[in-house]
Amino acid sequence: MKLNRYEIGLCIFGAGYIVISPVVYFIVGDFLHAFMAWNMILSVIPFILVKWMDAIIPKKKGLFIALFAGWILFLPNAFYMITDLIYLSLHDFLAINEQAYASWYYLDTLIPWLALFHLVTGVIISLIFGFYAVFLMEKIGNRYLNKKLMFSLTGVLFFLSSAAIYIGRFFRYNSWDFLKVFRIIADFFEGMNFDRIFFILGYTVMLMVFYGLFKVTHLLQETK
Repeated sequence: MKLNRYEIGLCIFGAGYIVISPVVYFIVGDFLHAFMAWNMILSVIPFILVKWMDAIIPKKKGLFIALFAGWILFLPNAFYMITDLIYLSLHDFLAINEQAYASWYYLDTLIPWLALFHLVTGVIISLIFGFYAVFLMEKIGNRYLNKKLMFSLTGVLFFLSSAAIYIGRFFRYNSWDFLKVFRIIADFFEGMNFDRIFFILGYTVMLMVFYGLFKVTHLLQETK
Protein backbone atom coordinates (compact mmCIF):
# COMPACT_ATOMS: atom_id res chain seq x y z
CA MET A 1 0.00 0.00 0.00
CA LYS A 2 1.79 3.08 -1.29
CA LEU A 3 1.12 6.58 0.06
CA ASN A 4 1.54 9.79 -1.90
CA ARG A 5 2.97 12.97 -0.37
CA TYR A 6 -0.46 14.30 0.56
CA GLU A 7 -1.32 11.07 2.38
CA ILE A 8 2.03 10.96 4.19
CA GLY A 9 1.53 14.54 5.35
CA LEU A 10 -1.99 13.76 6.54
CA CYS A 11 -0.73 10.74 8.49
CA ILE A 12 1.98 12.87 10.12
CA PHE A 13 -0.64 15.38 11.29
CA GLY A 14 -2.81 12.56 12.62
CA ALA A 15 0.10 10.91 14.46
CA GLY A 16 1.19 14.26 15.88
CA TYR A 17 -2.30 14.87 17.23
CA ILE A 18 -2.38 11.43 18.85
CA VAL A 19 0.97 12.08 20.54
CA ILE A 20 0.09 15.56 21.81
CA SER A 21 -3.37 14.69 23.15
CA PRO A 22 -2.12 13.15 26.46
CA VAL A 23 0.03 16.25 27.00
CA VAL A 24 -3.02 18.49 26.60
CA TYR A 25 -4.88 16.24 29.05
CA PHE A 26 -2.20 16.76 31.73
CA ILE A 27 -2.42 20.54 31.25
CA VAL A 28 -6.20 20.89 30.99
CA GLY A 29 -7.04 18.12 33.47
CA ASP A 30 -9.95 16.78 31.42
CA PHE A 31 -9.66 13.15 30.29
CA LEU A 32 -11.63 14.04 27.16
CA HIS A 33 -8.41 15.40 25.64
CA ALA A 34 -6.57 12.11 26.18
CA PHE A 35 -9.55 10.24 24.73
CA MET A 36 -9.37 12.40 21.61
CA ALA A 37 -6.27 10.38 20.66
CA TRP A 38 -8.50 7.27 20.47
CA ASN A 39 -11.07 9.19 18.44
CA MET A 40 -8.33 10.17 16.01
CA ILE A 41 -7.24 6.54 15.62
CA LEU A 42 -10.84 5.60 14.79
CA SER A 43 -10.92 8.43 12.23
CA VAL A 44 -7.87 7.03 10.44
CA ILE A 45 -9.31 3.51 10.04
CA PRO A 46 -11.60 4.34 7.04
CA PHE A 47 -8.61 5.84 5.21
CA ILE A 48 -6.53 2.71 5.83
CA LEU A 49 -9.37 0.44 4.70
CA VAL A 50 -10.07 2.33 1.47
CA LYS A 51 -6.36 2.33 0.56
CA TRP A 52 -6.33 -1.42 1.15
CA MET A 53 -9.45 -1.86 -0.98
CA ASP A 54 -7.95 0.16 -3.81
CA ALA A 55 -4.90 -2.11 -3.78
CA ILE A 56 -6.81 -5.41 -4.04
CA ILE A 57 -9.75 -4.62 -6.34
CA PRO A 58 -10.77 -6.43 -8.56
CA LYS A 59 -8.52 -9.40 -7.65
CA LYS A 60 -10.01 -10.30 -4.25
CA LYS A 61 -13.73 -9.51 -4.33
CA GLY A 62 -14.56 -11.37 -1.12
CA LEU A 63 -11.97 -9.47 0.88
CA PHE A 64 -13.07 -6.23 -0.78
CA ILE A 65 -16.67 -6.76 0.39
CA ALA A 66 -15.49 -7.47 3.96
CA LEU A 67 -13.30 -4.36 3.98
CA PHE A 68 -16.11 -2.28 2.50
CA ALA A 69 -18.44 -3.38 5.31
CA GLY A 70 -15.80 -2.33 7.84
CA TRP A 71 -15.36 0.96 6.00
CA ILE A 72 -19.09 1.70 6.25
CA LEU A 73 -19.10 0.87 9.96
CA PHE A 74 -16.09 2.99 10.88
CA LEU A 75 -16.57 5.98 8.55
CA PRO A 76 -18.96 7.86 10.91
CA ASN A 77 -16.13 8.03 13.47
CA ALA A 78 -14.29 10.48 11.22
CA PHE A 79 -17.24 12.88 11.33
CA TYR A 80 -18.29 12.19 14.92
CA MET A 81 -15.65 14.44 16.49
CA ILE A 82 -17.63 17.54 15.52
CA THR A 83 -20.01 16.67 18.36
CA ASP A 84 -17.11 16.75 20.83
CA LEU A 85 -17.11 20.54 20.47
CA ILE A 86 -20.07 20.64 22.86
CA TYR A 87 -17.60 20.07 25.71
CA LEU A 88 -16.22 23.56 25.15
CA SER A 89 -19.34 24.78 26.97
CA LEU A 90 -17.71 23.50 30.18
CA HIS A 91 -15.09 26.24 29.90
CA ASP A 92 -15.43 29.96 30.59
CA PHE A 93 -14.53 32.26 27.71
CA LEU A 94 -16.58 35.22 28.98
CA ALA A 95 -17.09 36.87 32.35
CA ILE A 96 -19.79 39.24 33.53
CA ASN A 97 -18.97 42.66 35.00
CA GLU A 98 -22.15 44.48 35.96
CA GLN A 99 -20.31 47.64 37.00
CA ALA A 100 -18.66 48.25 33.62
CA TYR A 101 -20.29 49.85 30.57
CA ALA A 102 -20.18 46.46 28.81
CA SER A 103 -21.76 43.76 30.97
CA TRP A 104 -19.34 41.07 29.76
CA TYR A 105 -15.74 40.77 28.68
CA TYR A 106 -13.51 38.10 27.18
CA LEU A 107 -11.12 35.95 29.21
CA ASP A 108 -7.66 34.99 27.92
CA THR A 109 -7.13 32.19 30.45
CA LEU A 110 -4.82 29.48 29.05
CA ILE A 111 -6.81 26.30 29.75
CA PRO A 112 -10.12 27.15 27.98
CA TRP A 113 -8.31 28.33 24.86
CA LEU A 114 -5.94 25.36 24.84
CA ALA A 115 -9.00 23.10 25.06
CA LEU A 116 -10.56 24.97 22.11
CA PHE A 117 -7.38 24.81 20.00
CA HIS A 118 -6.97 21.10 20.70
CA LEU A 119 -10.57 20.10 19.98
CA VAL A 120 -10.95 22.20 16.83
CA THR A 121 -7.63 20.94 15.45
CA GLY A 122 -8.73 17.36 16.06
CA VAL A 123 -12.06 17.96 14.35
CA ILE A 124 -10.38 19.41 11.26
CA ILE A 125 -7.85 16.57 10.94
CA SER A 126 -10.50 13.88 11.45
CA LEU A 127 -12.82 15.51 8.90
CA ILE A 128 -10.02 15.58 6.32
CA PHE A 129 -9.33 11.89 6.93
CA GLY A 130 -13.03 11.13 6.54
CA PHE A 131 -13.60 13.22 3.44
CA TYR A 132 -10.44 11.91 1.82
CA ALA A 133 -11.61 8.35 2.48
CA VAL A 134 -14.94 9.17 0.80
CA PHE A 135 -13.10 10.86 -2.07
CA LEU A 136 -10.97 7.75 -2.67
CA MET A 137 -14.03 5.50 -2.46
CA GLU A 138 -15.77 7.72 -5.00
CA LYS A 139 -12.84 7.30 -7.37
CA ILE A 140 -13.09 3.52 -7.00
CA GLY A 141 -16.86 3.62 -7.57
CA ASN A 142 -16.53 5.84 -10.64
CA ARG A 143 -14.62 3.03 -12.37
CA TYR A 144 -17.65 0.76 -12.23
CA LEU A 145 -20.72 2.98 -11.69
CA ASN A 146 -22.31 6.02 -13.29
CA LYS A 147 -21.02 9.29 -11.78
CA LYS A 148 -24.54 10.58 -11.09
CA LEU A 149 -25.31 7.37 -9.24
CA MET A 150 -22.11 7.73 -7.22
CA PHE A 151 -23.11 11.28 -6.31
CA SER A 152 -26.47 10.03 -5.03
CA LEU A 153 -24.81 7.17 -3.12
CA THR A 154 -22.44 9.67 -1.48
CA GLY A 155 -25.43 11.66 -0.24
CA VAL A 156 -26.98 8.45 1.16
CA LEU A 157 -23.64 7.65 2.79
CA PHE A 158 -23.57 11.00 4.59
CA PHE A 159 -27.17 10.50 5.70
CA LEU A 160 -26.38 7.07 7.15
CA SER A 161 -23.24 8.46 8.80
CA SER A 162 -25.30 11.24 10.38
CA ALA A 163 -27.81 8.71 11.70
CA ALA A 164 -24.92 6.63 13.09
CA ILE A 165 -23.45 9.73 14.75
CA TYR A 166 -26.80 10.42 16.42
CA ILE A 167 -26.93 6.83 17.64
CA GLY A 168 -23.37 7.04 18.94
CA ARG A 169 -23.79 10.39 20.68
CA PHE A 170 -27.21 9.94 22.25
CA PHE A 171 -27.50 6.14 22.63
CA ARG A 172 -23.78 5.56 23.24
CA TYR A 173 -23.36 2.70 20.76
CA ASN A 174 -20.01 2.15 19.03
CA SER A 175 -19.04 0.84 15.59
CA TRP A 176 -18.29 -2.59 17.04
CA ASP A 177 -21.82 -2.85 18.48
CA PHE A 178 -23.21 -3.73 15.02
CA LEU A 179 -24.12 -7.22 16.28
CA LYS A 180 -26.77 -5.50 18.42
CA VAL A 181 -28.39 -4.21 15.24
CA PHE A 182 -31.99 -5.03 16.20
CA ARG A 183 -31.68 -3.34 19.58
CA ILE A 184 -30.04 -0.32 17.95
CA ILE A 185 -32.88 -0.02 15.41
CA ALA A 186 -35.49 -0.36 18.16
CA ASP A 187 -33.81 2.34 20.28
CA PHE A 188 -33.46 4.61 17.26
CA PHE A 189 -37.10 4.52 16.19
CA GLU A 190 -38.53 4.54 19.70
CA GLY A 191 -39.54 8.09 20.56
CA MET A 192 -38.75 9.40 17.07
CA ASN A 193 -39.41 13.14 16.98
CA PHE A 194 -38.69 16.30 15.00
CA ASP A 195 -35.51 17.08 16.96
CA ARG A 196 -33.98 13.73 16.02
CA ILE A 197 -34.91 14.15 12.37
CA PHE A 198 -33.57 17.71 12.34
CA PHE A 199 -30.24 16.62 13.86
CA ILE A 200 -29.73 13.91 11.24
CA LEU A 201 -30.81 16.00 8.24
CA GLY A 202 -28.89 19.05 9.47
CA TYR A 203 -25.76 16.97 10.03
CA THR A 204 -26.16 15.44 6.56
CA VAL A 205 -26.37 18.85 4.88
CA MET A 206 -23.38 20.11 6.89
CA LEU A 207 -21.26 17.11 5.86
CA MET A 208 -22.26 17.50 2.21
CA VAL A 209 -21.34 21.19 2.24
CA PHE A 210 -17.99 20.47 3.92
CA TYR A 211 -17.30 17.61 1.51
CA GLY A 212 -18.12 19.83 -1.46
CA LEU A 213 -15.59 22.40 -0.22
CA PHE A 214 -13.02 19.66 0.40
CA LYS A 215 -13.55 18.17 -3.05
CA VAL A 216 -13.23 21.51 -4.83
CA THR A 217 -9.99 22.41 -3.06
CA HIS A 218 -8.57 18.91 -3.51
CA LEU A 219 -9.38 18.81 -7.22
CA LEU A 220 -7.83 22.26 -7.63
CA GLN A 221 -4.62 20.93 -6.06
CA GLU A 222 -4.62 17.95 -8.42
CA THR A 223 -4.83 20.22 -11.48
CA LYS A 224 -1.70 22.17 -10.50
